[in-house]
Amino acid sequence: KQSAAAVHAEKRLNGSLATERKSVDELRGELSAEKKEARNAEGDLEAKLAAERKQASDTEGKLRNDLKTEVQDSRHEEAKLKAAAQQRAELAKQSAAAVQAEKRLNG
Repeated sequence: KQSAAAVHAEKRLNGSLATERKSVDELRGELSAEKKEARNAEGDLEAKLAAERKQASDTEGKLRNDLKTEVQDSRHEEAKLKAAAQQRAELAKQSAAAVQAEKRLNG
């Protein structure tokens, strides 16, 4: 048979153990809530990252298209300038030939 002191000590230990178990359960609950919050935050960050990547990709595509258009416009303008220069050169030749012909006629 246990002594009164041993019974009292056992009751005290059981009370302490119950308190510790309650503390552990509370900590587990807090940890679980923090893990869930961290997973949610990670999901939000991943979604933001994906959106920023898409925006960057879209912007890159737009810039490429804009550059391609500018290059095409520049080449078209260059071709027009070359054609105009050739026309001027041809007119200059014709004008020089006309002047030569007039000189021969007026001789």
